[in-house]
Amino acid sequence: MGYLLYRDDFVARWNRKSNTFAAIVPRPSDAQPLPFVLAPGVQWVGMGEQDAELVQMATSGCLMCAVYHSHTNKPIMRQIVVRPAPAE
Repeated sequence: MGYLLYRDDFVARWNRKSNTFAAIVPRPSDAQPLPFVLAPGVQWVGMGEQDAELVQMATSGCLMCAVYHSHTNKPIMRQIVVRPAPAE
């Protein structure tokens, strides 16, 4: 699992090799440490810590979470969207 930061949404969708920042999460799960053999029908859960630096990257550009796996050469990528905390 890793993070990729792009300048904007367009660059993230059409030119994935031009990221401005890349990082890996070395231990995304304590319950299922990598390498982990995933049985059929079992869901893998990985997490990354949300800190001020991650929030700043997600709001200033297009921050993507990439999950690399053995079934293809391309990662599964999803955009990280940080929403403001609800008012009480």
